[in-house]
Amino acid sequence: MPTPENRLARQRASLAIVTVLLFAGGIAILVLPLRLPLPVRLLLAAGDFIVALVLFALLKQRRPRA
Repeated sequence: MPTPENRLARQRASLAIVTVLLFAGGIAILVLPLRLPLPVRLLLAAGDFIVALVLFALLKQRRPRA
């Protein structure tokens, strides 16, 4: 059974990976020559960036100590 510290560290690592992938996906949507109209590409990339920023803020929050 993992300890709460190990579980928290694993969750933080998973969130960090997802955040990096969302940023990379947003950049890829903007840069790669996809057959999507420009407004759709901008909305998709903006959505990826917003979600990545929210997750980044969540990662940077300090966990309150009991």
